[in-house]
Amino acid sequence: MAARGNCVVVSANPNGKFVEGTIKAGITPKPGTAMQIDADASRVAGRDIWELFDASTYDGATPVGPIIILRENDLIGGTMDDAYAAENRAFGYIPEPGDELNLRLADASGTVDIAMGTGLVIDDGTGLFVATSGSPELLAALTRDTYEGDSGEQMTHCVWGGY
Repeated sequence: MAARGNCVVVSANPNGKFVEGTIKAGITPKPGTAMQIDADASRVAGRDIWELFDASTYDGATPVGPIIILRENDLIGGTMDDAYAAENRAFGYIPEPGDELNLRLADASGTVDIAMGTGLVIDDGTGLFVATSGSPELLAALTRDTYEGDSGEQMTHCVWGGY
């Protein structure tokens, strides 16, 4: 499994929206992670506070706010492997269906490979992507590469399906 290129947003003509925010205190997420706006936090320097995506805050319903995919901090030469520091300025992307992205898959070592074309959901509270369990779930994306069960989190090329 491999990322396509060296940026989170892969589409030549992306349809989504590029946004800026501030990482919530106590977390250090990496690019390719799904984030959400912390509705209880005040803005900092005019930017929303972003926390790790957690569908449980929506009681199983479709999210009410945008899903933000954290991008690399290219203003300082950051890569897809460089974590953001807590309470720092961050760059994200709100994808539209059909956008091609490199997304961060949760560690699946010791499990079977994830085949190309597998539906992905967002793991609650981590913002990482995991293969669907097959039960009715809202799919976020579809893999376009095969995950080979390497250890650790991995980036993979996906097509955004949205919610």
